[in-house]
Amino acid sequence: MIQKVAIVGATGVLGKHLVAQFQESGRAVRALARSPEKLQGLLTGDSEVLPCNLLRVPGSLLAEYLKGCDVVVHAATEWPLRPREKRDWEPHNRLQTEGTARLIEASLRAGVGFYLQQSTVTAYVDGGDQWQDEDTPYDITPVRAVTTLAVADMERRVRELPAGLLNSNILRLGPLTGPGTPEDALVRAIGEGREIVPGDGSHFLSPVHLVDAADAFVKASQRRPTKGVFNIVDEPIRYGDYVDGLADWLRVSRPGRDRAAARPLSHRCANEAAQRELGWEPLKRFGPDGAAKSHPAERRSLVHQ
Repeated sequence: MIQKVAIVGATGVLGKHLVAQFQESGRAVRALARSPEKLQGLLTGDSEVLPCNLLRVPGSLLAEYLKGCDVVVHAATEWPLRPREKRDWEPHNRLQTEGTARLIEASLRAGVGFYLQQSTVTAYVDGGDQWQDEDTPYDITPVRAVTTLAVADMERRVRELPAGLLNSNILRLGPLTGPGTPEDALVRAIGEGREIVPGDGSHFLSPVHLVDAADAFVKASQRRPTKGVFNIVDEPIRYGDYVDGLADWLRVSRPGRDRAAARPLSHRCANEAAQRELGWEPLKRFGPDGAAKSHPAERRSLVHQ
């Protein structure tokens, strides 16, 4: 019997890659989506889509939707495009807190065996030049609490799952790159000469390409380590080097620096746990071309060519 994976948030920029790559791995997908029409032409074989708003569907019906699935993936997000006030984050935060609680309860009622939760490394405290692993604390200071408290609450709910009833993994993704991600807007800004690097550009980011991020979920569903938390990131890169590399790729002038501006948070994240426990390794370069690396062990970024 073909094992079925339920994906909540299947129409998102990551969700569509999850659907495609789980199907490629031989799994059927049950996509739970607010806009099922967005998956037209993407589902194959025994895969199916059900209309579902995670925050509104009755709990009993949500559990019914999950019956027969051996894996549930929570990848539903609602990032505000231009957040100006705390309330702009409320829809996204509710998906992480209330949505996670509802999905966990339904998974337990449906007898699902394994639960995968999307999370983020960007909630970590500022690390400067230091490496950050999965034991790095989240920054829940008042200035960042509007987003990070919801992340912490979401992960707490997953960690408190009863052992043996529903095993789980939390995948902390780096900033996503590839088509449809915020990188698109950055590339446009660089191409139009509008991007200015705050500070000297020495802070780190730890991106991951959409294809590699989706592959991590597939690998986790296959390996199923007990209650694992994993950084899913490519090789960290200093932001200044990153945007300079994009400018060189576009053959335009490199962005200027505003050295009077405060340096943004720095996240130099390690992915050794995911390599060891999941057998996962990023095979795509981050950057607009998303070109495959010549060898899985090659760790070079776009600007190191």
